[in-house]
Amino acid sequence: MQESDRARTIGYICARFPSMTETFVYNEVLKLREQHVDIKVFSIHRPMPETLSSETHALTQGTFYAFPLRIIQFGMAHLYFLLVKPLRYSYIILTFVVAKNITDIRGMRRTLWHFLEAVCIAHESRKQRISHHHAHFATGPAGVAMFVSILNGTTFSFTIHAADLFSDKLLLKDKVRLAKFIITISHYNKQTLLRQCPEATPEKIQVVRCGVDLDTFQPNRSRRGEGVRLLSVGRLVEKKGFVYLVHACKVLKERGYSSQCIIIGDGPDRPVLEHLIVELHLQEDLTLVGSVIHESMREHYENADIFVLPCVIARDNDQDGIPIVLMEAMAMELPCVSTSVSGIPELIEDMRSGLLVEPRNVKALADAIEKLIRNERLRNELGKNGRNKVFNDFNIEHSTDRLAEIFGGLVVEGAKEAGIRA
Repeated sequence: MQESDRARTIGYICARFPSMTETFVYNEVLKLREQHVDIKVFSIHRPMPETLSSETHALTQGTFYAFPLRIIQFGMAHLYFLLVKPLRYSYIILTFVVAKNITDIRGMRRTLWHFLEAVCIAHESRKQRISHHHAHFATGPAGVAMFVSILNGTTFSFTIHAADLFSDKLLLKDKVRLAKFIITISHYNKQTLLRQCPEATPEKIQVVRCGVDLDTFQPNRSRRGEGVRLLSVGRLVEKKGFVYLVHACKVLKERGYSSQCIIIGDGPDRPVLEHLIVELHLQEDLTLVGSVIHESMREHYENADIFVLPCVIARDNDQDGIPIVLMEAMAMELPCVSTSVSGIPELIEDMRSGLLVEPRNVKALADAIEKLIRNERLRNELGKNGRNKVFNDFNIEHSTDRLAEIFGGLVVEGAKEAGIRA
């Protein structure tokens, strides 16, 4: 391999790769590799085999995993930096692990773990001669990338999504300050980040949409059957607003509609939802399916008539960025009902590419669903407009084109700055 080829390698740092709940990350890696961007993936944790679909098994090959821990490799990595880069090693511990978290024991413990992980990855990264690392999420992965950059004298960047901007801000200002650039998935997130980190310049923050594969998600509206089927997908947590969907289904039933609703996903709120479904006597109307592998999702979209995701801002301020499942449903020409939370209005234009209601408003949510149940023509119109919106603005081909352009413009420069030596 020539040195110029090595200089074009991007090290992607992820918490767990591939992850069933972060399909946008591995799809991005696959598409960038198709565009001849050399991506080497460094994952903090190895995925559980039972969570991998057939389309993701091959992605584990060639991925470097820091955990499960290999004691000898772990010890050699730390010994190397203690002997060769003692000032940088000590600087991270004293400045970031201790000083930045002096009054936050939990933050100190988390930062220490990120440092320990970073040393393993930094040691392997030097062997690969990687000059720039990009992390998905501003939490652990970006912290690891920041420490790798300090240890190796390289550059780093990260994509910020949702909880890592709104509710979990560990060392966020330092990460923004030291990063070469930051990517946000929406203009809403960019403006929020600028308010939180006013020292950052707008030019440093690039908006690159998460996108979906329009070839994979193509409409098939051949389903015929009695009633209208509602579909919702997401982790069973407060910010998804599933409690309000369950209540809306009760309102629709009281109004005489016999719609079937399926919720796909799992999470800590499952017992709460199960109890609510029984309490409202909706066992025959609403089903919690549990987790479904990504490659099986297309069938569920095909069997639905309306997609509903009533996102809210959680009590800890956690909120969605722009949910990928909304993009997938719209790509399938499913009319979507969601809320005006975060960047969702950048995807769904009310009464044009979907319907938007205020969060936590059960009546408004039920009214919007009823409007679509009663009006097949509106369902078809919003479905077609929704796919056009995704094609124009949330197409993975366009987003990876932009990423390839960004990476292509900085990596050679980063390699020169790093002065990496064998």
